[in-house]
Amino acid sequence: IDDANAMYFRPEGAALVLHGHHAVDALHELAATLAAEHGSPVLVHAADLRERDAANALVAAAVEHFGRIDGLVNAAGVQRGSLALTRADDEWDALLDVNVVALDAACRAALAHMLPRRAGSIVNLASIEGLEGMRLAMPFALRGIDSDNGSEFINEALVKYCKEHDVEFTRS
Repeated sequence: IDDANAMYFRPEGAALVLHGHHAVDALHELAATLAAEHGSPVLVHAADLRERDAANALVAAAVEHFGRIDGLVNAAGVQRGSLALTRADDEWDALLDVNVVALDAACRAALAHMLPRRAGSIVNLASIEGLEGMRLAMPFALRGIDSDNGSEFINEALVKYCKEHDVEFTRS
């Protein structure tokens, strides 16, 4: 989760796993600050969630360290500065890998531990581009979905599934 979310949840007593692919030193600094101010340890886990097994490893580390996983906040997302119609295929793939594929993998990994307990909470954060097209976003008519809108399709399916299993799911 990002700094603002970590600063919010830690005083509430949540045991946190801070994850990131870039700026891992900043995560360690944040963990040290949170531990000093609020007392309990914070686990830092660095991995690239675009790699398929990384989400499972992240959740496994959380479960091993804290005994269970009660919540997941997906706050990662990227946008490239290129125009949609001139965007290279590898840029599009990178957008989907972070904004859709990694989000889906993290949700599935967390749900594997939440569903048997019939407890947990998932919050997926997205940008405004998931709700309305922006100048740089791929027009829906040309691509069907853009990377933020793709996360909304995942969100809709997860809302229904989680509700059936008493797992709270929030999208923002």
